[in-house]
Amino acid sequence: MIMIEYTRELLNSNCDLDFINSIVQRAHGTHKIIAKKVLENNREGKKKLLYDLTTERDFRGIFQNLDLKYQFDYELSWKFALEIIVTELKKVFTDSNIYYENKEVKNVYDNTAVHRLIIIDWS
Repeated sequence: MIMIEYTRELLNSNCDLDFINSIVQRAHGTHKIIAKKVLENNREGKKKLLYDLTTERDFRGIFQNLDLKYQFDYELSWKFALEIIVTELKKVFTDSNIYYENKEVKNVYDNTAVHRLIIIDWS
């Protein structure tokens, strides 16, 4: 279990702390999956892994259970959660370039979906 540092910035940010905790704790459980995918990519000669949190089965349930009666800033909540996840992954992949990126993708109906990507680049 990862201990989240509840800084003043985080506590005063209007973020959904339960949401952040859920994302971070589930991501902690996926470190082994991410490591396995990095090793598979490395064997295939690839030098980068893009891991899309928003399409992973373990994370989709969080989005369906959001309590939208409160007016939390979910973009900022994602930012804090992703920063914590990247910090934890840097402890595992010590000299790789690890960062997160939000990609907006439009479908054929012009609906926009945001994909939350964790990128591990060991080239």
